[in-house]
Amino acid sequence: MNKKLIVIFSILILVIIASAVNYFFSSSVKLNPPIFITGAVVTEKGTVIENVTKNVEVDAPAYLRVKKGGDILSGSEIQVVYHTGEAPCVNPIQSAFDIRKGNTIEVRGIATTDDTISTCESKDYYIKILGATDSPQPQGAKISTEQECKSLRGQWRWDNCVLPASDVGKKCRNDSECQAACIADLTPEEERLLVDEYGKHTFEKIGHCSEFVFGCYAR
Repeated sequence: MNKKLIVIFSILILVIIASAVNYFFSSSVKLNPPIFITGAVVTEKGTVIENVTKNVEVDAPAYLRVKKGGDILSGSEIQVVYHTGEAPCVNPIQSAFDIRKGNTIEVRGIATTDDTISTCESKDYYIKILGATDSPQPQGAKISTEQECKSLRGQWRWDNCVLPASDVGKKCRNDSECQAACIADLTPEEERLLVDEYGKHTFEKIGHCSEFVFGCYAR
């Protein structure tokens, strides 16, 4: 009897050990390795999945979702922040608002997290559309004085010039049709529903493209 109990007990221990080993390795496989070292200056190429600008008019950052190219961790998704909304941005790349899904880009910036690059910290950073002659460049970096900025109908913000979009007033249905944001007039009831029942309602509207590309100037 004792021998049978010892055998059963041994089998139970082996099952427990095997389960623990299987759990450890299966969990390890699911962990996503860091793509960047935070604080490092990096240059990357990739394909744009989405240009996220929908919340810029309420001072949220504008950024690109990008499928990373290259040999290391190719295919991983990264984010490229090119404007920080109302927060100070040394190098706001306004023309990056024109970048579309499917564009192949090269970006140079600083890694702010293990999967995010920011171009805001230095005018040496950039975003370029590969193979395009009109590649977006940091417009603010090209204009060095407030007087020059105002002569171009721009807004001088944090020692950078925020230029108006070239398609202001154009009819639109969503932000993807504008350099900046697509703005539509809402009725008081529609505004109430959007606030009181956030995320539950959408309204089909014909709007117009806003003049400025970020912050309170996007309306």
